[in-house]
Amino acid sequence: MADSKVDELFGAGGGAPAPRLGWVYLLLTVGLLLAVLGMACNSAPGGLLVLLAYLIVEQESDRLESGYLPSDAAPAIARAKARTRLGLVVVVVLFFAQAVLLCTTHFYEAWYRMWAAPLIELLRSAPPP
Repeated sequence: MADSKVDELFGAGGGAPAPRLGWVYLLLTVGLLLAVLGMACNSAPGGLLVLLAYLIVEQESDRLESGYLPSDAAPAIARAKARTRLGLVVVVVLFFAQAVLLCTTHFYEAWYRMWAAPLIELLRSAPPP
């Protein structure tokens, strides 16, 4: 008996293709979390993950428009597209906030003095293994 996935590949199965939105939401969530936590040093990795989520949802939108995906997937793809656009806006705002904190204030210098410098001194004073 043939595998059901092979049957699907050749059109014998009854299933319809589904949008791959699980990856979109995972990348969006992790990316936004990294972007917010990255305000301590660099929020770019989180921004890249959010951008990747946006690229995937755009690909899913193209699959819908080409007729590969069923039309009932349109609302889910539209919601995912709106959420990733909002995520991109949040990341851009965080980038500008980080630039302002870096260029116009002494926030990162104070942050370094408060957390990094004592940690480096603690590591230097530790006995070698």
